[in-house]
Amino acid sequence: MNTEDYIVTLALLALVIRQIRGKAISVFGLSWPITIVLYAGYKYLHGVPSSGRNLDFLIGCITLGAALGVCCGIFTKVFRESDKIMAKATGLAVVFWIIGISARLAFGLYAENGGGTAIYNFSIRHGLDIRIWAPALVTMSLAEVIGRTIPLAYRAHRLTSVQPSS
Repeated sequence: MNTEDYIVTLALLALVIRQIRGKAISVFGLSWPITIVLYAGYKYLHGVPSSGRNLDFLIGCITLGAALGVCCGIFTKVFRESDKIMAKATGLAVVFWIIGISARLAFGLYAENGGGTAIYNFSIRHGLDIRIWAPALVTMSLAEVIGRTIPLAYRAHRLTSVQPSS
């Protein structure tokens, strides 16, 4: 992991942490995390190995990321406060978000600090190409961000289509 990878990770972590107090939902607020992860995808997703069990592993990581993101989105409160639509992350939303981010961060740190051989051996034992890890983790992150964004955007849209009561 390089400095840029840490910055992306910290930005995604800050995304939900900032919502603990409550934050107005905006198009920018919903789209910047997707933009960051798409950039990471552009950087890392080249020649994704799909033979053997790689595709199954990739789909599993995407599914896990989407599930964590959707749970985070579902457990984030979305409400109207005067003329704004607000999002406020609950404790469960934070937990789901941090599980995904910290798992990817811990894996990266483990891989760089002595775990490479164990990861390689695990990959061989399970029929995985060692090159699948980066695409799997990046697509997992993208699925997590999109999985969180969809329920928030949907619920915010529903609130904007209903006029506030006076």
